[in-house]
Amino acid sequence: MRARGGVSRTSYDVTPSQQLSLLNRRFTVHKQVVNIATAVTLDEALDAARLEAALRLTILRWDAFGLRFTRRFGRVRQHFAERETLGITHIDFRGRKPAAMERTFLAEAARRIPLFRSPQARFVLFRTPEGHSGVFSVISHLIMDSWSISTFYVDLISVYAALDAGTALPPPPADYEPLLAEELAYQTSSRSRADKAFWQDELSQPQPRFVSLRGSSVLDRYRARTRRPDAGEANIIHLRTRADHVVTRVPADDVARLEAFVGRERTGSLPLLFHLALRLYLAKVNGRPSDITMGMVLARRATLAEKNSGGSRVQQFRFRAVLPPEFTFVEALALLAERQTRYFRHLDYSSLDTLFMTHQLHGTRPGTERFDVNFTFQPLAMDVGHGYRCSTRWYCNGATSMPAYLTIMDDDASGGLRCIWERNVRHMPASAIEACHAFMLAALRAGVERPSITLGELMDLG
Repeated sequence: MRARGGVSRTSYDVTPSQQLSLLNRRFTVHKQVVNIATAVTLDEALDAARLEAALRLTILRWDAFGLRFTRRFGRVRQHFAERETLGITHIDFRGRKPAAMERTFLAEAARRIPLFRSPQARFVLFRTPEGHSGVFSVISHLIMDSWSISTFYVDLISVYAALDAGTALPPPPADYEPLLAEELAYQTSSRSRADKAFWQDELSQPQPRFVSLRGSSVLDRYRARTRRPDAGEANIIHLRTRADHVVTRVPADDVARLEAFVGRERTGSLPLLFHLALRLYLAKVNGRPSDITMGMVLARRATLAEKNSGGSRVQQFRFRAVLPPEFTFVEALALLAERQTRYFRHLDYSSLDTLFMTHQLHGTRPGTERFDVNFTFQPLAMDVGHGYRCSTRWYCNGATSMPAYLTIMDDDASGGLRCIWERNVRHMPASAIEACHAFMLAALRAGVERPSITLGELMDLG
């Protein structure tokens, strides 16, 4: 414990989720890589003074905005202080073109947040060229993930609605600090030791060869450059880390058919359907291997407190599965579901430790991997309620630590899904992403239409 200004604070280590973000920040030229930039625009004009009051009040309800980071004896530490931001500014875009608003928010998204002894968020209250009200935020991944940011915005509009109606405020969110303490305590527990043993056994097996959205030429070039014709890994860390977003969509009628399939077959889930489709594309363009490891990212939010708190609870893990071409669509989903359940039991273990473990077990170099795309499915819809309708935009911060990262999320209550592909603009062409998306849709449509279709037949599509 330590005191400052009469306030007693506990100093904590950083969690495994935060360690991963810090590693990305340390080894990326562009330090804004940990920025999460989001704009939520209402379909009407709100009272500006009341909206600012609601925002200030909502910030005080979320303890993650009090997180401060320091360096002590070479180690990054954190504590909870006053719940503040780097500032709340106002920008009125009425009378200006939409492109001006776009440029402004992209520039804000790319402006780094100081790491030490600084609030980890900033906000902009804005009016669109059409006169609608909105809130734009840049929040460090060290204190929140996309799940908690979505929940924060829902809370913000609920607070605004209460102020507007003169009614009681909604129940406050859960505090993140107890969850952070639990996560750190886990690291010295018997469960952590059991999880470590699981991952050591899982990762000690001979590993499948590298697969890329760009096809097998990536591994071929790495083998030629390193003069190791049998290399199974390839480099995914690059000096140039400039990024942008390629946004594709899944139409509402396709989503409805996929959801009906899951309900009818009682096999898999919506996230697993897209997982299978992405895995099939990687097999298709990399010589059709049956054994593939993919990078998966999951926000571990199972309990009510975890669902309704701040903090970053994401973990990256290696999802390996062997899917022979003679497997049917429904058989492949069942196997993925079984593998997913097995992995999910052990996801509290540090993804950074499993990364180092992989390199130690197989003698590979840091910066190399067996895949060049991460995948996450963020199921939380941004439904702010209270009669308000909104649109969302998740802005690219201009940097990335991976060649590609696919996030699938709700498409603003359209019934469809939005696929946000963050890509390294130098190392992942947009054409590769567009080809992958087109194949995924074709494979999913064919699979739900005829569940007995084989994976080999699906890879023949297109």
